[in-house]
Amino acid sequence: FNMEAEAFIRRHRDVPFFLYLSHQAPHTPLQAKAGLVAAFAAKPEAGKTRNNPALAAMLADIDDGVGRILNTLR
Repeated sequence: FNMEAEAFIRRHRDVPFFLYLSHQAPHTPLQAKAGLVAAFAAKPEAGKTRNNPALAAMLADIDDGVGRILNTLR
């Protein structure tokens, strides 16, 4: 979704546009990049109540994507 949003912004850079992006994550099933899950699982808080490494990895991925979109807008 993020790559498509970036491409849309580039295609419409010279005209006013509206872009609505609704990420599907972090909904179930929790499917995140293995490297990110491992990084969050290694934290001391991992596994405690309400600390889910897969969920944290999905949120980090969304955050990275939003950052890329903001950079494209700039």
